[in-house]
Amino acid sequence: PNLHHQSCFVDLLCRNGKLNEAEDFINKYIQNPNLVIVMSFLAACKAHSDVQRAERILEKVFHNKQIISNASFYDLFRKIYITSGQIEKAENLKEILFSQIQKINQINQI
Repeated sequence: PNLHHQSCFVDLLCRNGKLNEAEDFINKYIQNPNLVIVMSFLAACKAHSDVQRAERILEKVFHNKQIISNASFYDLFRKIYITSGQIEKAENLKEILFSQIQKINQINQI
């Protein structure tokens, strides 16, 4: 299956609340998840108040500038923290992501 099929499958699992299965599928079969996959997964994490699972996907895509610099990604991740009462983490998220983007830019210049 190509990335489009994988995205659809992850979205299907997430919409049915099968976050365990979606995370396992991403880890086993998708080495570099795209923004669609990540956003579907994060939306499900928000709906199910699953901060730990959301943080695990953040670790997986932390090197991907295209994803972590996306405003929708930042906003959704921030909302996950806010709805779980982790206001301090929500406030620090912008600084952490901005710092990571700067590191990626420096590495790409070398």
